[in-house]
Amino acid sequence: MSYIQSIEITKFDKNRWVVSTPQGNHLLINERTKFLLLILKETKNKDEALVKFNQTFDQEIDIKTFEGIVQNKFKDSDILLSDTNKKFRKRSYMSLKVKLLNKKVAGLIAAPFGFLYQPFLFWLILSASLIGITFIGWSDFSFEKSLIQPDKVIIYTVILCLTMLVHEVGHIAACRKFGIDHGEIGFGFYLIFPVVYADVTKIWTLDKHKRTIANLGGIYLELVYASILTAIYLYTAEMVFLVASVFVFIKALTELNPFIRYDGYWVLSDLTNTPNLLPKANGLISYVFSKKNNYSESAQQWQKKHFLLFAYGVFNWILITTYISWILIEKWDDVVSFPSIMTRATKAIIMLDLELFLIYLKWDNIIVLGFYILVIKFLIKYLLKIYKRNRSVTKLDLNGLSQVR
Repeated sequence: MSYIQSIEITKFDKNRWVVSTPQGNHLLINERTKFLLLILKETKNKDEALVKFNQTFDQEIDIKTFEGIVQNKFKDSDILLSDTNKKFRKRSYMSLKVKLLNKKVAGLIAAPFGFLYQPFLFWLILSASLIGITFIGWSDFSFEKSLIQPDKVIIYTVILCLTMLVHEVGHIAACRKFGIDHGEIGFGFYLIFPVVYADVTKIWTLDKHKRTIANLGGIYLELVYASILTAIYLYTAEMVFLVASVFVFIKALTELNPFIRYDGYWVLSDLTNTPNLLPKANGLISYVFSKKNNYSESAQQWQKKHFLLFAYGVFNWILITTYISWILIEKWDDVVSFPSIMTRATKAIIMLDLELFLIYLKWDNIIVLGFYILVIKFLIKYLLKIYKRNRSVTKLDLNGLSQVR
């Protein structure tokens, strides 16, 4: 077909499919949209596509109407060759990304770990690691022993920095095991937090079980790493290895948080078959409390997943509200003085006064910085919402098509 990209279509669940474009976008479509794309993909010209379309959908439309349907369905979706791809870009929840390891190097590092992702072995080792580290940590670990000794700082730093690399290598290894393409390993910022990331967007083309394994792949390899550190502790009796193991274990557990875009978020998205989980939950809440909602009809039409999605969204807003309330009540003085502190900290950076800057880099200030970023983020969204209300907006309507991770 003269105006469609070289796309791939893979099954997502019973009624939906994932479309992968050459530019790396992944779109979720329903069955009727899949049939239309297959027609465009498999026919040689527009006239042939029109004939097959009319046969498939029992229609009698002309070529002009057909082209209008195609444009309305797929314009700015990164599927048509005519797309400028200015409106429909890959969205990222991270900023200031820097590539650390290119695709080839990341793949070479991950290759030796592929065998660990055979499904039976994966769940066996994951369970054994959780039980083993918990048991040994509970019996031998104490906070008094966990105090970092000055002569051990370098060891701790190396071990914990390796943890971040191990996590991303785990995701890459899972991709290689299941035969899907992956990208680089890099560094960026999620909200205010520096993070290492792996480009594993194509896991959306896997089935549900394999997607879950791939999304847990980073935590899994971290737990394997922590188990090795625990084994070294048992052999050497060096507390530094047990402390590092427990820290890695705790880090892995925090990454199961489903309310932040950590691995737990993507796993929950997989288990519920709900891409764009948080935006959809927020959208459902907005609909429930909108004037357009007919509560009696909504209650009858809702399925179990709608109630769970609504509960997830409400709980997420409760957490955000609790955090903001706590900041305003307990940290009000810090909130008021923060702009002045930021000004002085910025001057310290400009003057290359690292010692002075570190004085301002205390935990209370980091917490308040998170509060300001959250408030600014909500303010920008609100202003954009008002702006969009006052201008004509062409919405993309693809019968259930939405961009996924």
